[in-house]
Amino acid sequence: MAGRADGSSDGADPEVVRILAKAKGRGGKLAAGVLAAVLGLVALGWAFWPHTDAADGWDTARAERGDLVQRVTAVGPIAAQHSVEVGSELSGRVAEVLVDANAVVEAGAVLARLDDTTPRQAVAQAEAQRAQAEAQRQQARAALALARHEREQAETLAAARALAPDDVRTATLQEQAQRAAVAAADAAVASAEATLARAEEELRKTEILAPIDGVVVRRLVDPGQMVVSALQSVPLFEIASDLMTLEAVVSVDEADVARVTVGQPATFTVTAWPDHVFSAVVTSVDLAPELDKRVVSYATELEVDNREGLLRPGLTATAEIEVGRLSDAVLVPAEALRFAPREGGFGPHDRPRHAGGDGPTVWQLVDGELVPVPVRVLGTDGVRAAVDGAVMLDRPVVLAGRGT
Repeated sequence: MAGRADGSSDGADPEVVRILAKAKGRGGKLAAGVLAAVLGLVALGWAFWPHTDAADGWDTARAERGDLVQRVTAVGPIAAQHSVEVGSELSGRVAEVLVDANAVVEAGAVLARLDDTTPRQAVAQAEAQRAQAEAQRQQARAALALARHEREQAETLAAARALAPDDVRTATLQEQAQRAAVAAADAAVASAEATLARAEEELRKTEILAPIDGVVVRRLVDPGQMVVSALQSVPLFEIASDLMTLEAVVSVDEADVARVTVGQPATFTVTAWPDHVFSAVVTSVDLAPELDKRVVSYATELEVDNREGLLRPGLTATAEIEVGRLSDAVLVPAEALRFAPREGGFGPHDRPRHAGGDGPTVWQLVDGELVPVPVRVLGTDGVRAAVDGAVMLDRPVVLAGRGT
């Protein structure tokens, strides 16, 4: 190509020539070289950037070999794997609260106390009743001993014909009556002891104890608050046994639940850590459905390793469960399976060699002509599809263009 007097070529961009000439005019050979390298990189990037080939008008892509991972997307909250709601069986005023949220507690630790004035009075009264019953029992036993002695004495006198037989029968009946009185006294003592035990248990229940080792996730009570317990325990605290292992309870759509099984790996993200991908594993898939209007889903539990301490109960997890993997498969864009040229939309040089079949077909460009390749779809991840067929890896796959 002949050059001009100003050093430019006939096909060069005038603006580029002007910049290079300016750089040379200043003696900036280094600057000119850098600028030329930058322009070269721009040209190289344009050559490899995906775009429609203006020469033939087709959007194409390359088929390739690789691994295809199929995933199911599900969303749900993160929760403690094991948690317990701690409540009160008694009604009364909360006297003091000894722990707050995030506190680490051991089993048996006192979390709060209710006002114990009434229960203490009930214990004192029960103790007095038991003492009275015990005294009455001792009195009955003494009376029984006396009745037994009188009956034995009567029998001795009757044997010596010093006492009438009727007197012996009377003494015997008196002894039997005293035996009954002792039995009644024993029962009264047992009843008093049961009443005392119940009163002491009520007193112990004024102390709200931690049933397990764990972390206080929620505190639902304050000092001075009235607790009214009717038919069930009133929750005051929630304790999680271990926050190092959490669970994400996600909802899997009914269309995907057949592919989800225990043991499958999963990953998920949370909005609190958008750049962090967390790992999980499926631990259970519920048989009972969850109905939300007309949407049917199934609760699926994912076990989450939280040793980093980044996650906390209540965060929403957007999970992807790996339900299938195809290794070393022929992969084409899923869009290629939807492409089908229309009759009359071809130029004189790009009519198809063969018509496409009724099944899935991939169209490839061979020497400027469209060639249909029947395939069997092995799986898809929504973006790419793994196919089995005579797809040519060195020929472009048509995605769209004229004739579509």
